Amino acid sequence: MNSKTELKLHEELKRLQQISKLGLGLRIAWVPSPEKALSGEVKGDIIYIYEEDGQKAIEVLRHEVLDHLVSKAIEPYRMVTNELIKLINRVSYEKKEEIIGALCRLFEVKRQEDQG
Repeated sequence: MNSKTELKLHEELKRLQQISKLGLGLRIAWVPSPEKALSGEVKGDIIYIYEEDGQKAIEVLRHEVLDHLVSKAIEPYRMVTNELIKLINRVSYEKKEEIIGALCRLFEVKRQEDQG
């Protein structure tokens, strides 16, 4: 592995953290993998860089840091949206069950009328 590239990646991450004062818990893992579909990704607090080329790896690092920071900013909206979807699903299910109960009662009354 090219330790020069790895060192540059660590230095760039540190620089980005110092400038932004954000993402201070992020760490980097350079795992060159040309067969991977992704150039990089963040899992937990680790930025995985899969690019082999040093300059491209730096660009991917910058992209992943920005993506991580923006994702953190919109996380509350994602959480609220997911909770709202759960609520709507629950209310919708309860309403559906209520309607099915009413229809079952109507069919039972109709059956009894037809028999009587």
